[in-house]
This record gives sequence, C-alpha cells and structure tokens, in this order.
Amino acid sequence: MSRPDGAESEARRRRLEAVALGLLAALPVLPYLAFVLRTGVPRFSLFGDFALLEHATRHVWTGETLLGPYSRFRWNHPGPLFFYVAAPFTSAFGAASTGLYVATCVVNAAAAATIAACARMFAERAHAAAAVVGVLAWFVAFGNVAANPWNPLLVVLPLMAFLVAAAMFARGASGAVYPAIVWGALVAQMHVAAISTVAAAGVLSLGAFVVTTRRRARTAAPDEPWLSSDLRRRLVIAAAVLLVLFLPP
Repeated sequence: MSRPDGAESEARRRRLEAVALGLLAALPVLPYLAFVLRTGVPRFSLFGDFALLEHATRHVWTGETLLGPYSRFRWNHPGPLFFYVAAPFTSAFGAASTGLYVATCVVNAAAAATIAACARMFAERAHAAAAVVGVLAWFVAFGNVAANPWNPLLVVLPLMAFLVAAAMFARGASGAVYPAIVWGALVAQMHVAAISTVAAAGVLSLGAFVVTTRRRARTAAPDEPWLSSDLRRRLVIAAAVLLVLFLPP
C-alpha cells in the first residue's frame, strides 16, 4: 500500500514543482505587461504590420479573419489562431490597441511556463532547471520583444515551447502531446517559415514515441498490446484537438 501512496505523493510533488517553475519562467513578462497596462496603446497609433495585425484581430468576431498575418510579399501566413487568441483581449480594451499587446504578453508568458512545466512534469529536476535557466537567459537577452506582437518575433518562444513538448512526447510522455499540438498549431499558422520545423519535429517525435512506447510495452508486458486503451484515447483526443485548431470558424 505504501508504494501507491508514495507514487501519488511523488506525482503531486512533481505537479507542484512544475507549476512553481512555470510561474518562475513566466515572471519576466510581468514588467512588460505592467508597462503596457499602465501606459496603454491609443487607438490609431499603430501602423504597417502592427495595424494589419490589429485589423485582423478585430475582424475575428465578424468571421472575416480566415488567414494568418499578411506578408509584404502579398500573401498571408497560414492561419488565424493567434488572432482568435488575441480577439477577447482586444475587445476587452475597447477602441484602444492595448489588447493586442496584452495578448502578446499572455502568449509569451504561457510559452515560457510551458517550457519549464513540461521539463519538470516529463523529465527530471536537472532538465527543468536547465529549461528555466534557458528561458530566463532568453528574456535577459531578448526580453524587450516580450510585448511585441510582430509575428516573426512572437513566434520564437512558442516555437521553443513546441520543441520542448515534442521532445518530451518523443521520450514516451503521452501527456506532452497536448501542449505540443497547441503550440505547434499556433507556430505553424503564425509564420510560414516555421511550418517545415513544426512538421519535421512533429513527425520525428511521433515516430520516436511509437518506438519508445512499443519497446517499453514489450519489456513490461510482452503479451499485451503496446497501444493501451488509455493511450489510444489520448491520441484520439490529440488528433481531434489538432483538427479543431485548423478548422475555419
């Protein structure tokens, strides 16, 4: 009886540490968020790509935003997922443009938290510590773009979050498939140049997951199918989430 209790206690401790490390990794975003909230971004103060980003975000509610950010090469990036995420924030701030920058801070904070939390949930403390140090170092070097909604900059931390989650999934952590799918979809839709990276990492992590899971299953229970009902359910849910994230509204 002590063994299950010990395992449950360890799982609870791991979750608490993951939450704490995630909050620590996201902490550097707070000064930028506070600055944006304090100063605000007046209406009609944006121009160029920033104005187009806000325009697309505001038109989410009318159903007109079906593609990603507009490019100066006269085409759009693949998908509007970031605009859907940012739309509630834009509406909350009314006519001001502040909401777009608040949404950017939220996305970057969530990506930073995902990197640290995934490393602790699905790996060891040393991996989590390295992940937190890496994220904090990134903020020290490039933190001034934490509130910048320009998609070539905004894509960076979400791409890191996707790669970390995909790596954890490749190691056999089936729970990591959910953050990998969400961040992968956001990154691929936000910038066309990231599609090849997301696709290659996604396919490779899925292949590694299958190999790792089959090897573990054969070692633990050679006569049982390697794809358990619980694992099958998780993968089906993940596939459904991926489909929804790429469906038009």
